Amino acid sequence: MPELEKKILIVDDEEIVIRTLGDFLEDEGYTIETAAGYDLALQKLEEAKGSGEKPDYYALILDLNIGSGLYMGAEVAKNAVKIGHNGLIVMCTSDIETAEEKTRELKEEELAKMHYLKKPIKLVELLSILDRGNNDYTSQS
Repeated sequence: MPELEKKILIVDDEEIVIRTLGDFLEDEGYTIETAAGYDLALQKLEEAKGSGEKPDYYALILDLNIGSGLYMGAEVAKNAVKIGHNGLIVMCTSDIETAEEKTRELKEEELAKMHYLKKPIKLVELLSILDRGNNDYTSQS
């Protein structure tokens, strides 16, 4: 884990998922923030943007379907990119094909930072994605 702080926003409507992912990633040295829904996720992204030009999250971990809103995780991803998020986006879902379809309108360079994880999430796979992204992130910092 590089010395730079790596802040991750976890967006999911299931408390057990947020707690499990959060605890695991904190143990790996990441700083975790959470949002249990679409509106709160967008609020946190705007707050993270702060006075800078871009939100300062290293990665977003999103559930494709948040609450009763179908595909709201994809909408969070699209809005995050619109306001300047240029870090990793990890979309967690049982239906990767639909997740890819719902995020297809993002530009090629944005899709290059998009990763899809099939539920149930394997923590080793998630960590692998984040660690690979760390190499790209630290070389740009």
